[in-house]
Amino acid sequence: MAVPFVALLLNRNQFTGSILYIVATGILGYLIYQMVRCEKVERDRLIVILVLIFFSTLFWAFFEQAGSSLTLFADRNVDRTFFGWTMPASLTQSLNPLFIVVLAPLFAKMWVKMQGMSKHPSIPTKFVWALAQVGLGFGILVFGSIFAKDTGITAMVWLVLAYLLHTTGELCLSPVGLSAVTKLSPARLVATVFGAWFLSSSFAHYLGGAIAKFTEVATEEGMAAVVDPVASLPVYTGVFTDIFWVSLAATALLFLCVPFLKKMTHGVE
Repeated sequence: MAVPFVALLLNRNQFTGSILYIVATGILGYLIYQMVRCEKVERDRLIVILVLIFFSTLFWAFFEQAGSSLTLFADRNVDRTFFGWTMPASLTQSLNPLFIVVLAPLFAKMWVKMQGMSKHPSIPTKFVWALAQVGLGFGILVFGSIFAKDTGITAMVWLVLAYLLHTTGELCLSPVGLSAVTKLSPARLVATVFGAWFLSSSFAHYLGGAIAKFTEVATEEGMAAVVDPVASLPVYTGVFTDIFWVSLAATALLFLCVPFLKKMTHGVE
């Protein structure tokens, strides 16, 4: 019975967005209500969770450009030819899972080593690193556009570096998110907060789609699938520049909040 409803949500983006806003508002209101009823330690920890959820939503909204604006950017403005073979633009999305497989063991060893040296970063600090790296990834693309050819085509290396930074940012944030929810949530609210965390991911994808719309480029008359790379390059780099600055601003804001957030966890880590 849920299939027709899900199909409706997939085909009515505006309707889906309205539902997300309503549900998110309801859950936020419920968590605030619970915070008022909680004792101080639980209340402080719930506040930390809500702050982390906000910045996580921002991170994933930017990160998920991989499935939309970044792939179109690769298709229209990146030189994907190697020894006579042109790499499909969709295949660039394999860079992230490839880096995950290669780097995840290294990050795991790094966290263990830092733990042994008593220098393991706090959960909020890892979120700071993640936001900084996703922003720098877009900054790399903007920087690489300076070296674009007159045809509006940039080198593949800039896109690879961007995905590398996005992946290292993901490795800082993604593994600790659910762990933070488990550690910081009151036992009676763990399921609800888990739901809020996953809902924030849905909202991030919706927000990411809204951001991607700003990269729409006019097509040549009579050729709906053809886009002039010279015309599309400044459109993409303009949006990527905005994402870069917003990410860095969010990074700076969260960085300033880290000491307060660590205190409000009351030693849970």
